[in-house]
Amino acid sequence: MLLDRAVAELELARVGLEAGRRPAANPHLGRAQGIVGELRCCLDLRVGQLAANLDELYGYAYGRLVEAGLDGEPSHVHDVVSVLEPVRDAWSQACCGLQPSAG
Repeated sequence: MLLDRAVAELELARVGLEAGRRPAANPHLGRAQGIVGELRCCLDLRVGQLAANLDELYGYAYGRLVEAGLDGEPSHVHDVVSVLEPVRDAWSQACCGLQPSAG
């Protein structure tokens, strides 16, 4: 659900930046940054490579969002969406694919 919200905020930010309305996009960028930051903080890096990979991905995403806020470049937002959407979709698929066993 957090990744869904982050992607939704990023789409709103991208629309604002593309329209030249940077002040309107900034709150959306901030909310997306907050979500990515929380996701990163919740990782337990002791559990293995998956957590380490997600940490790197979230770090990249956070950095690109900072850049988007500084220079107003919509392509930075697109970059973040392009890395978060597959993660969101994978989590969604994993969660929906887990069915409680009958019996």
